[in-house]
Amino acid sequence: MKKLLALLMVIILCVSLCACGFSPKVASISLSETEITLNVGDSKNITVTPQPNNANAGPLTWSSTNTNIVKVENGTIFAIASGNAVISAKTESGIYASCNITVKDKSITKITLNKNTASVKVGSKIQLEANVTPADAPTNNLRWTSSDDGIATVNSEGYVTGIKTGTVNIFCKAENDVEASCTITVKPKDSSSSKSNNDNNTIVYNYYSYGHYHPNYTYSASDFVFPDSSYRKLSRNEIATTLSYMSGYSPAGNYAQDAINEIYARNGYIFKTDNIRAYYESKPWYYADPYFTTNDFSSIEKYNMALLEEFD
Repeated sequence: MKKLLALLMVIILCVSLCACGFSPKVASISLSETEITLNVGDSKNITVTPQPNNANAGPLTWSSTNTNIVKVENGTIFAIASGNAVISAKTESGIYASCNITVKDKSITKITLNKNTASVKVGSKIQLEANVTPADAPTNNLRWTSSDDGIATVNSEGYVTGIKTGTVNIFCKAENDVEASCTITVKPKDSSSSKSNNDNNTIVYNYYSYGHYHPNYTYSASDFVFPDSSYRKLSRNEIATTLSYMSGYSPAGNYAQDAINEIYARNGYIFKTDNIRAYYESKPWYYADPYFTTNDFSSIEKYNMALLEEFD
């Protein structure tokens, strides 16, 4: 009888211990999310559920496959940069669950230009500047376009060049099609031409190309191989004839290349070769443009350079 009583007490004690805190072994765990998309700067908390439901997952170790994109601390996910990563939670026994994270750049919701309307003279430039909302949204994929490249062109940095008189709209658009525009009126350039008393020098117009000229300098044909190659199409015959009579110093060692280089120089290109750069920097009409791009060239200039390359 005493033995039976002792056995019953042991059973009661075991049942009490089970009721007071014993948990079954964890068979698996799952996360509250398996696929999440966040924007850079966002954060989100996810939870862990063990199986069976009354099991205790115990201490968890959280990890990310790329901490440059996503960091995770105690179940809170922090979106650092655009890209993809996988975060995981793991128990001490090695049981784990994962969640795929996609981080996107912040979307631009509004674009504001520094000008709604503006004017520029033929051959001159102005710059439009774009501000975006939110302010920390990326702007490297903004796209600038002109409603009529024949009147005014615009490059990737918002520089608008007047080509001929008229009115155009310049657009700045984000990848999600949010856009802003500015109406540009292109006005006639200031014309100031006169004849030189020296028959060897024919005076040409100030600002006859893209406005990279010193405004108070009168240009002569002796400054260039082809003084008008920025606004008139050349012919093969005149190129061949002109080059055949050329003599004297050639900065590039090739007169055809000099003719190409002078088109670059008129647009403010900063030459990499020391002697060529020094040559054009010595010219009072040359104006270095640190924002030069090949988008600055007009269709006529591109045509002439292609033609001159045949003689290079």
